[in-house]
Amino acid sequence: MIVVVYHSKTGSNKEIAETIYSFIQKKGVEVHIISVEEVENNWKLISDAKGLILGCPTYFGGISSDFKKFMEKSSVFFPSQRWKDKYVTAFTCSGAPSGDKLGTLLQLFLYACQQGMIWVGLGTGYTNSKSEINRLGSWVGLMAQTTDDGKSKVYASDLKTAELLAERMINIIEKK
Repeated sequence: MIVVVYHSKTGSNKEIAETIYSFIQKKGVEVHIISVEEVENNWKLISDAKGLILGCPTYFGGISSDFKKFMEKSSVFFPSQRWKDKYVTAFTCSGAPSGDKLGTLLQLFLYACQQGMIWVGLGTGYTNSKSEINRLGSWVGLMAQTTDDGKSKVYASDLKTAELLAERMINIIEKK
């Protein structure tokens, strides 16, 4: 089972989370999607997951305060290392091509490591094309950018990259 835990203020990270959720569901893998506002009733579900996919916006080069609250609330699992050996990866989105999104992914990486989890990188190449996967060149996790085309909040190529990240997570947890 995979659980997607996300925070989204403007809807872009929600769009990524829902894209990942739908992709995993279509692959026949049990998946749940939980916004950080709903975690209080879902700790068991999160704890029982084989894989977590975390997502939040990048604000001023780091995670959102709402996502930080989730991380701090989960500290009750730290002493027992309840989440040890759980696979985890992450995504983030902001308006700028860089927006210092690496800072957000590194915060999520450190959080995962302190909880004893195993980090899953993106595992794909780089294209440097707005219409291709991993166009922003991240390997730690998914970096996405908002668009103003009116059709979507996030570039279609970033959503495709989100699906590839989800597929990698599926492949890894099914090998376990």
